[in-house]
Amino acid sequence: MYGYYINNIKRFISTKLFACVARCSYAKPFVMNERKPNPLSKYLEDTGIRRADFARRLGVTRARVTQICSGGVAHLELARRIETETEGKIPVDAWLDAPAEAAQ
Repeated sequence: MYGYYINNIKRFISTKLFACVARCSYAKPFVMNERKPNPLSKYLEDTGIRRADFARRLGVTRARVTQICSGGVAHLELARRIETETEGKIPVDAWLDAPAEAAQ
């Protein structure tokens, strides 16, 4: 019963918020789902290796490789296997949030 009113209120607020942000010259443009490119996804695309084949080499399922390519995190052992299979092109450090230099 209240869904109609709630949707209209949401639409009104988002319209007014967008108009306010659009007037601010210093505001950063709004981009949905802004993410860093995933190193494994980029590697597989560049080399032409299928996810199923790469998963078989790692000893995991294709679904797990897809999950990692979509932004999932590889645990340490899997990150080491990825580094080995990619011959060091995707180091273990690629899965850390902060660069190693910033930690020092």
